[in-house]
Amino acid sequence: MKAKPVLLNLTLVGITAGALLASVGIQLVWAGLQWVNQPLHSAMEALGGLAAIVMAFVLLQGRQEPGGGKFSLLALGFLSMGVFEEFHAIAEQDNGAVFLRSVASLVGGIGFALVWLPQSQTKGIRKLRLPWLIAAGTLAFGLWTLAFPDQLPQMIRDGQFTATAIAPKSLACILFLAGAARFLVDFRRSGRSDDYLFACLALLFGVAEFMFTYSALWDSGWWYWHALRLMTYVLVLGYVSHGYLQMIEEARLAEVARLLGDIGHDVKNLLQPGVTATALLQEELNELFGRLPATEQSKAKASHSLCNEVLGLLLDTSHRIQDRMKEMADCVTGLSVPLRFAPCRIASVVDSVLKTLRVLADEKGLALHTNGLERLPPIRADERRLYNALYNLVNNAIPEVPAGGSITISGHTEPGTDVIAVADTGRGMPPDVRDSLFTRRSISLKTGGTGLGIKIVKDVVDAHGGEVTVESQEGKGTTFFMRLPLQPPGNSAR
Repeated sequence: MKAKPVLLNLTLVGITAGALLASVGIQLVWAGLQWVNQPLHSAMEALGGLAAIVMAFVLLQGRQEPGGGKFSLLALGFLSMGVFEEFHAIAEQDNGAVFLRSVASLVGGIGFALVWLPQSQTKGIRKLRLPWLIAAGTLAFGLWTLAFPDQLPQMIRDGQFTATAIAPKSLACILFLAGAARFLVDFRRSGRSDDYLFACLALLFGVAEFMFTYSALWDSGWWYWHALRLMTYVLVLGYVSHGYLQMIEEARLAEVARLLGDIGHDVKNLLQPGVTATALLQEELNELFGRLPATEQSKAKASHSLCNEVLGLLLDTSHRIQDRMKEMADCVTGLSVPLRFAPCRIASVVDSVLKTLRVLADEKGLALHTNGLERLPPIRADERRLYNALYNLVNNAIPEVPAGGSITISGHTEPGTDVIAVADTGRGMPPDVRDSLFTRRSISLKTGGTGLGIKIVKDVVDAHGGEVTVESQEGKGTTFFMRLPLQPPGNSAR
């Protein structure tokens, strides 16, 4: 047997033994103690009931995976137990209150024990209106208990619990322990942490019910029993807080993913007519220029070349956008587009980037320069992803550089590495923005900026086993350094 299961099993044994030994010690030290404190007792029970109800809500809303039917059954037990505990909290500590407490324990134990039902019998549980029916039933039963206390069985006599009170609590103890056993079996099969957590919760609930049979109203054992249940509910609340926040985050991300998928699909489709029309326009212009007399063709050669260059740029950019939209759709549907490593020359990638952005730079009066790129040795890289990274760096720099400024992409080599520097003469970044640039605290100073461009750059460089850094001074400009290994780790040349 592996060490981890042994350790976890010992933890469960330690929980049980510790709870029982603590009970024995408390009753020996404070034997005969009677402490009546109705407000404290009511507060403890009200907190426990609230935790159970919230837990039921989380389990019903957040358990949609295969096999989640057992959690729905468990939720019904928590819901019933929580409602009865709230009635118990507001009731006077008399026969009716003890009856409500016993019923709460019994229905909670039934909820835990029902997890033994086969999965085939728990399918579709969430589609039924059982939670509403159970909530209505427990409310009606609780109100009936408060309204007709004389019709209830005798639960206490001379400050001691009767057999009528002990019997349902003893049965609840057995049911909780049965639920703990089932969750422990499931944990050994699946390794899921929530199965182990619920095994611990059921075990603590079972031990608390066992303590009840050896206590009397308001004595030290009675208070210990309540304290143990409260500690169990603290664990429940901790799980609820974590699970509910996680559920909200997953729902938010799912909605964002759905929206991005829809946008990506629409943009990809909307681009297709433009791509087709651009290709037809290019063919038409070539045909028109070809019909010109020889003397006119020589005069229009420069214009013909410019038209082809602009139309080619539009086609290339449209195809790149379509590829990016496909990547977005793939990510939304759970696919991961693998990197395609192949021999790649940095100079060619930079040339494509600058060709795409030169018109935008010219409009702002900026100069785009390169330096030393032709001397860089080829690397194995995903050219498409590398283009995206360099495009984002240059595109982000253009709005930050005043007219007359420049953006320079240069390169040099280090042992086994190509180093690419993208330097601008812009306004630079404040130290706090610069230092948080590649962290989750990253912010964008551009109007409408999201910071996604820098994230794309870092993701691309990380995927190639490289490193990206930045140097920036306010008023003097910014330089990004991309260090890319000639051979990415784990990728052999073919």
